[in-house]
This record gives sequence, structure tokens and C-alpha cells, in this order.
Amino acid sequence: SSSRHRNVIDSKTLEVFEKFAVADNALFPLKNPKTGENTLYQAETCYWTKDGKAKLKPTFVLLNEQLGKTGQTLCPDCGRRVVVHNPMPPLNLMEAAAK
Repeated sequence: SSSRHRNVIDSKTLEVFEKFAVADNALFPLKNPKTGENTLYQAETCYWTKDGKAKLKPTFVLLNEQLGKTGQTLCPDCGRRVVVHNPMPPLNLMEAAAK
């Protein structure tokens, strides 16, 4: 059941819906329950800070490729490139962020 709940982001408002219930066989973009428009896309997460450290609460990012745009997607918070299944910082940096 956890695979049916995704973090999604609205392509118009950039509002994030964490753990959004996705129906079986649903296709992106999903319908935003607030607007009724099909503007919700899978959100990628970025756990980096501008100073190269890790953080525990991610920045949710909408990838350019999901919108048919060319070019790299950069995190609006740290400026790093964000990709599909964006990797987390190394464990030692995540542990330091937790302290």
C-alpha cells in the first residue's frame, strides 16, 4: 500500500501533497483535488543545503522532463541538479543532520 502513496507537486502552484493516494493504473498528471485540474506530478526530493550539508526535511522538486521542458532541473533551495530517483546525501551527512 505504501507504493500507492506518493509525494506529488502541482505544476501550476508548486503546492506539494505528501503521501497522496494514487489509484491503481492512474496516469500522471493526476487530478488536483483542490482545483479539479490534472496538474499533479511525481515530486522528487532533494536533501541538500546550499552549503553542501544534508537536511532531514526535503525540498520537493518538479522535474523539467515531466513537463516536456528541456534542460536540467535544479533544486530551488540548494541549486544542485535533481534527477529521477534523486539520490540522498551520504549516510554520514544524514547522520550529522540528525544531530
